[in-house]
Amino acid sequence: MKNILLSILILAVSLFSLDTFAQAGKAIFDSKCVVCHTLGKGKLIGPDLKGVTQRRKADWIKKMIKDPENMLKTDETAKKLLQEYNQVPMINMGLKDSEIDAIIAYLKSEDKKK
Repeated sequence: MKNILLSILILAVSLFSLDTFAQAGKAIFDSKCVVCHTLGKGKLIGPDLKGVTQRRKADWIKKMIKDPENMLKTDETAKKLLQEYNQVPMINMGLKDSEIDAIIAYLKSEDKKK
């Protein structure tokens, strides 16, 4: 019985932590990303990111946020996006891995919404 209660407690804390992590990602997104990107409101300077976690793997998204200069030189998808968006490159925001992970958690949480 104690093991079941402990498991339930751990699950509840994990779910709360994931939600909190996604909320931190929203704050970062709102302060750093909304100048160029929307979520479900169409293209801006850069692409609308609604559904991005369904179109791209998290590793690709992380690399694009962390090192857009290198991705724009080496990744075919990134090169196509650069061409599609009038040769306006994504700016390296200098975000830490934890901040990027939080943004991705936020994007995933938004992509789960209908």
